[in-house]
Amino acid sequence: MAESEDRTQAPSKLRRQQAREQGQVAHSPELTGAAALLAASLLLGVVGDSLVSGLLTLVRGPWSAELPITLDLSETVSHLRASAFAVIGPLAIVLLGLITAGVVAHQVQVGVMWAPNLLAPNLGRLWAGGAGRGLAARAGRGAWILGKTTIVLAVAVWAVRSNISGLGRLGRMETVVLAHLWADALRGLLVTMAIVASLLGLLDYAIQRLRFDGLLRLTPEEAREDQKATDGDSAMRGRRRRIARAMRGDSPELVAGATLIVTGDNSLTVILDGGPPPKRVSVRSAASGPTGAALRRSAQSVRVTAVDRPDLATKLARLAAKPNQPITADLATDLAAAWPD
Repeated sequence: MAESEDRTQAPSKLRRQQAREQGQVAHSPELTGAAALLAASLLLGVVGDSLVSGLLTLVRGPWSAELPITLDLSETVSHLRASAFAVIGPLAIVLLGLITAGVVAHQVQVGVMWAPNLLAPNLGRLWAGGAGRGLAARAGRGAWILGKTTIVLAVAVWAVRSNISGLGRLGRMETVVLAHLWADALRGLLVTMAIVASLLGLLDYAIQRLRFDGLLRLTPEEAREDQKATDGDSAMRGRRRRIARAMRGDSPELVAGATLIVTGDNSLTVILDGGPPPKRVSVRSAASGPTGAALRRSAQSVRVTAVDRPDLATKLARLAAKPNQPITADLATDLAAAWPD
């Protein structure tokens, strides 16, 4: 309990990503099932009459006096195939809509996640939800399931009892009319149940999100470790910021301590340390374009001496890419001649 009370920090992005990679996300199977049921109910409203007519034809056809008696096998097979497709077509539409709605509802909850490894049978996952959970948590989950079941059953009983008088008059009607009216009554019951199940599913999903966030909450020490793993330590972050500023050329730190700036065409700027020749000279950095222009402004701000020698700047810039390559004697001679007194 003390460990649970110490988890005061919200789940980090790293912790959520790690849980997601393991297939652990908040979702509600009840909401998925409710979406599938609602889709099937709505599709029955579209193809329900065709399905009922196909079923009546399939059941009553062989006993109908209008069916011609024939011994032609091909004609009999064609008749049976047509009757079967009259049922299979609408039924396939309903089943396809049911499956599609369930998959879409699940993917919306989990954020379009595909984890094929979780499809493999693993009996250990059946007990994973209860691992590390107290008796009170499991009792609360059981009470919530019992409460949802009670609500669904109560709504089903209410929906049937509210139409009981109308259902009693169906026995005096013709078979075809009776079948269509029963189909309408069943669709109405399914839609009512689907709406109630959807509302309960949304509530269950909200509870699952809160519960899942609670399981992922961190202690202050864990939050700091995750922050370091994501961004690196503070010293490294500061060093990266200084390097980024230097590369943009908007930091005087890059030219502080330099002995000479040699400039050329296209804002080419070469920063030198040491010297003048025959003393050792090294190329600290070189840049052109907007970065080179920014380096020039930084050099002016710290008052580093600059000379405009495009030919010499071009030769020195080549050394910036090879910091270990020494300056040649000819280049040292040209540099000494250009060095201001």
